[in-house]
Amino acid sequence: SSAASDVYKRQRTSPENGEYFYFVGFHPTAYVMTAGAHLVFLDILNEVYGINRGKIALVRLEDIHPRSSISALLSVTDYLKSEKVPFTLSLIPFYVDGADRTSITQESAFRTAVKQALLNGGELGGHGASHQFDGKTAEDWEFWDEKTDKPIGGAEYAEQRVKLALTEIQKAGLAPHTIGWETPHYKASEAHYAVFEKYFGFLFEPHRQFDLAFVPYVIETTSSVYIGTPLGFVQNDVDLSRITLEAEKLAGLKYGAIAAFFYHPFLGVDRLRALVTTLKKQGWQFQLASRLIGPIRVQFPEKP
Repeated sequence: SSAASDVYKRQRTSPENGEYFYFVGFHPTAYVMTAGAHLVFLDILNEVYGINRGKIALVRLEDIHPRSSISALLSVTDYLKSEKVPFTLSLIPFYVDGADRTSITQESAFRTAVKQALLNGGELGGHGASHQFDGKTAEDWEFWDEKTDKPIGGAEYAEQRVKLALTEIQKAGLAPHTIGWETPHYKASEAHYAVFEKYFGFLFEPHRQFDLAFVPYVIETTSSVYIGTPLGFVQNDVDLSRITLEAEKLAGLKYGAIAAFFYHPFLGVDRLRALVTTLKKQGWQFQLASRLIGPIRVQFPEKP
């Protein structure tokens, strides 16, 4: 591609064995940004190591909680089923907004809807226990105080919240569908993340190390794997144009990438339909995240 030709030149140094010499004309990771030149360099490394990743698209349905619209959730998942597009449902087990407090085990209609949605071709990731600390679920943070820009509690607090979330998921009969975790607003301390990695082999979020957040591949640590969402999320029609352009750039990588995004069902089906249609035209293949992460590891608390 023209982008690649600006980054490197390839010369055959040993015709008899087909080896190649790569010359990189600048530091490709000195300035990392969304859809930046570092992607071409990473694509070259895939060629060097003989890795062909394929063009994989992932959909995550975001901030599903006991006060979410059931009709909106089922409309979106019915559409995804009709298009044979699997998805990950990001579940917040507890909803809190002042005196309004409820959980998935207390809301039978919601619990049934979640199970029905998962039967449409989905799997489930925990998204905090309540996705809040002193505010409203899905708007507030849970492991980070945005007012002081400091973490809330330490490892003990994180373990208490994770166990609370997993116990509720287990009580609701959703444990068999659960594949991993997503930290609310992707923000927590190293002590918190040590706990998350203890309980989950998969975190559906960018790795917290800055540069790795812009790598559209599976990121492996010593204990867990991470998959980010390089295409971000949809707020309005402007995002549709942005995602289309960024996905097109990723699609230009010869050896593949992950084009992942997240979507709030309350936005309705139309924008999601536009995204799915566009990505399919670009050649992306939609898969379940679990197909990329190897064996699923979720450590549920032992029942008393």
